[in-house]
Amino acid sequence: MRTGNWTRKKLWTFSIISILLVLVVLEIIFRIVFAAQYKNYRTSLYIQGNTLQMSDSALVFRNRPFYLDYYRHYQFNEEGMRVQPRDVDMPEKKPGDFWVFLFGGSAMEGAGSNKDGEWLDIAGVTDHKPEETIAGLLEKKLQIKMPDRKVRVFNAANSGFAVWQSMQRYQQLSAKYKMDWVISMDGENEPAVIGPNETVPEYIRKRWKESALFDFPLNIIIPLTSHSAFIHQLKQFSFHYRYSNRLARNEQNHYPARKTWSGRPLGAVGFVKPRSGIDKAVYSFYSQLLQFDSMLTGNGHPHLLYIQPHIIFRDTARMNVTERALYNYYTATYNDSLHNTFKWKVFNGGYTPPGRVRLLKELHSWDKQVFVDYCHFTPEANEYIATLMANEILEFNNIRPRPL
Repeated sequence: MRTGNWTRKKLWTFSIISILLVLVVLEIIFRIVFAAQYKNYRTSLYIQGNTLQMSDSALVFRNRPFYLDYYRHYQFNEEGMRVQPRDVDMPEKKPGDFWVFLFGGSAMEGAGSNKDGEWLDIAGVTDHKPEETIAGLLEKKLQIKMPDRKVRVFNAANSGFAVWQSMQRYQQLSAKYKMDWVISMDGENEPAVIGPNETVPEYIRKRWKESALFDFPLNIIIPLTSHSAFIHQLKQFSFHYRYSNRLARNEQNHYPARKTWSGRPLGAVGFVKPRSGIDKAVYSFYSQLLQFDSMLTGNGHPHLLYIQPHIIFRDTARMNVTERALYNYYTATYNDSLHNTFKWKVFNGGYTPPGRVRLLKELHSWDKQVFVDYCHFTPEANEYIATLMANEILEFNNIRPRPL
C-alpha cells in the first residue's frame, strides 16, 4: 500500500483505525486467555478487574464476592468470606454440624505485613493462606477434639472493619445461618477521635468516601481494568512483577530494611494529654462492644469478643530483631499520638470489660514473635490465638481443651 501521496488527515485516520484494530485483536486474545484461566472459579472480568472491596449500604464497604486472589491462595465466597479457591457456595447446615463464625478486621481475616511503607520489607510476611489464618487453625483444632461433629469455621472478618461493622455483619449473617459460636476481634480500625456531633457510622462513611479508590488515577483505571481484559492483565503483570521482585530482592539481600531499623535505639511512643474527642471514641468503642455482647447473649449465641493487641504495647525485652525493627519503624514514621492514646485508654484506662470480652494483653509479653507490622500476626501468633479460642469453646462444651 502506497501512502506517500496521502494527506495528513488520511494518514492520521489510517493510523487510528490500525491501532484500534490491534487493540481489538489484543482484547479478544486476552479475553480468551482470561476465560481459560478463571473458568472454574465462578468469577468474572468485572470482579477480577475491580476493587477487592465494594460499597455496601448497610456496612459501608465489604469484600467483593467471588474475588480470587492473584496467586490463587484464597477466594471470597458468595458472602464475601475468605475461603479456599472454588469453595464459594455456602453449605447447608446438617444435623451434627458445628458452625463457628469469626468477625473482625484484617488481622482476623488473615493479613500479612502491610504492603505500604517498609513493613513488608522488614518482616517479609505475605497474606496467610486460609489454612494458616486463625479461622483455618481453629477449625483444625476443633475438628480434632470434636470428631463426632463436622466443624466449619467461617471467616466473616473484613479488612478495615470497626466493631460497629462487625456487629452489623453478624446481624446480617445470623439472620441467614445457624451459628453455634461467634468470635470477633476488633479495636484497630476504630476512630481515635470523635467530634462532638459525630457518630462512628458517619466517621466510617466519611473515611470510605475519602479512600484513594475514588480519586484520580484509580477512579479512571478501575473502570478500564474491570471492562478490558488486556488492560487488566497489563495492570496485574506490572503490579505483581514489582511485588515479586520486591520480595525476592529483600530475601536475597537478607532484609536490609530490617537490619537498618533494628540497629537503631528503641524509639518512644507518642501520646497526648486527655481530650474529650478521644474519651468519646473510647466510650463509643466499649459501648458498641457491650451492645454486641448483649445482642449475642440475647440471641443465645455463645461468644467471645477480643480486643486486638498492638505493637506499641509489646514488651521490648521480648522482641526479636524483626519486631524491634518494626517497633522502631512505627515510632519513626507511623507514630500517631491520637491513635496511640486511644489504644492506651482501651487497654489501660481503667475500663473493666464484661466476662465475654477479652483484652489480649498476654500477646504483648509473649516469648515468641507476635507482629509482622503494627497489628498483624505471625503464623505462630495465629496459632496461639486459635488455641485460646479453641480452649474457650471446648471448655464451654465440656470437652477437655488442649494446653497452650
